[in-house]
Amino acid sequence: SCRCGDQLREVALARSGTVFTFAQDELNPSPFPPTLMAVVDLAGGGRIYCELVDCAPSDARIGMSVDLMFRKFKEGGGIYHYYWKCCPGRGL
Repeated sequence: SCRCGDQLREVALARSGTVFTFAQDELNPSPFPPTLMAVVDLAGGGRIYCELVDCAPSDARIGMSVDLMFRKFKEGGGIYHYYWKCCPGRGL
């Protein structure tokens, strides 16, 4: 409704940040349950909601350092779908 689309600009976002909050989802169908979902505050600004992978639920912590990576999200009809996921910080 603001109709200011011509005033938008692209901004490169960092590929690392810290976990703002997270939740353990026991109901989401997953090959490796439970699914951990996190809200990540990106270094330099911005926030993203994504799956936290390569991390045991007992190791997930608010404030932990994470890195973003582009990984397979799902596949359907012979097509692979990719999306951003985060994993414990490795200093990439």
